Amino acid sequence: MASHSERSSSSSLGLPSEGPSLPNMEPSTPMASSPVLPSSDGHGAMLDSTVSLDSLRPSSTAEPSSSPPMPSSPIIPPSSPIEPPSPAFRQERQPSQRILVLGVTGNQGRGCLRALLSSKHREEYTIGVLVRDAQSASAAALSQALAPSQESPLSETLSSLGVNLLTGDYSSTPTLFSAFSTFAPTTIFFPPILSEDFQRDLVWSQNVVSAARNCGSVDKLIVSTALGVDRRAEFPGWGKNGEWHPMSSYWNTKAKIEEMVKEAEFESWTVLRPAWFLHSLTQRMVGWSYLGWKDTDKVRTIRTKWKRGTKVAWVDAEDVGVVAASIIDDERTESGRKKWRNKGVDLAVEAITVGELAERMGKVLGEEVRVRYADEPSTWDADEEPDWETGRTVSDMYPVAISQRWANEFDSSYGVDGTKELGLLDKLVTVDEFLERNRELI
Repeated sequence: MASHSERSSSSSLGLPSEGPSLPNMEPSTPMASSPVLPSSDGHGAMLDSTVSLDSLRPSSTAEPSSSPPMPSSPIIPPSSPIEPPSPAFRQERQPSQRILVLGVTGNQGRGCLRALLSSKHREEYTIGVLVRDAQSASAAALSQALAPSQESPLSETLSSLGVNLLTGDYSSTPTLFSAFSTFAPTTIFFPPILSEDFQRDLVWSQNVVSAARNCGSVDKLIVSTALGVDRRAEFPGWGKNGEWHPMSSYWNTKAKIEEMVKEAEFESWTVLRPAWFLHSLTQRMVGWSYLGWKDTDKVRTIRTKWKRGTKVAWVDAEDVGVVAASIIDDERTESGRKKWRNKGVDLAVEAITVGELAERMGKVLGEEVRVRYADEPSTWDADEEPDWETGRTVSDMYPVAISQRWANEFDSSYGVDGTKELGLLDKLVTVDEFLERNRELI
């Protein structure tokens, strides 16, 4: 699918995962931002596409959910630490915009934070971030990524960078209301978490939107969903509301999150729709939209339901946050506000076939990478056929196979054109750059 759970210049992703786990299968940030469909087992009921948003709006006294918190996405540390602002900077500047970044321990939120800290307009922003637990492993990993030469708690690292640290839980409206009201943001970047329970994801998203409305200071909400959400009626076999489509719950969840944001009556909103996340190509995230290879492979082999001619659009999950920060910079001016006001933005850096992907991986790794196509028995090894049904498989009802078949049916390469038209292409990490920076992890 297109985006589907979670930019950076380092080569290390060896950190705790931020996304839900699937059978035989880490995020975002890397389900995909290509839509990666978690297994239907254990998700709870499939979404009714006609469910009312009002039915999802919890009261402000709702108790915290008993559901386990989402872990954090792998982190690619920056090539150099971010310099903290000088004392004079803090004393003399009077920031006019208050930016709150959610999901900051994930790829998208982290990308936004880094870009804001590096912005030439940084002195105009008061920046805040929201985490569930400032003492968690993912918080420690974020602290290390922001300041590699230090071993400080996240609170100290953020304080040295002039960033406000807030705590809140998506499942608890009181904590969100308190955090948002305390910080009083004017702009929020919200990359929703997509877990195995789509109904819960909707409730959590509604909690965030409700808290943003309640605090009364928010003018702008930037949210990320997935490439294709606005064109799902074009999917082969979708029907009226996707009743019989194998990915209807995924797509309808993303669509309802967009609807929540649009109906919240903020002065302005922007929806970012990223393509497949390049992070899903790393071994820590194998299983979301790509299976990787087996440990027993003598020659690294990609087994796939993608067809030979299918072009898949890709984007670095952190670049979603980079684009969000770019929009925030642009909206300092009237022309910038007009450009991004109430707009959907497709994000993809390149669209390539799996054969081209294998070739590029091989070049980076310095060895051959083969492709076994599920619909081409001539490409299988002698013992390959039974493996389509057992073990690391791409059998028809496996989530990875479902999302890859969707890519065969719906051409996502249009996302690259949309990105180019908006002048965003040069802000994104290319496929080759991502593979090179993460060569030890693919």
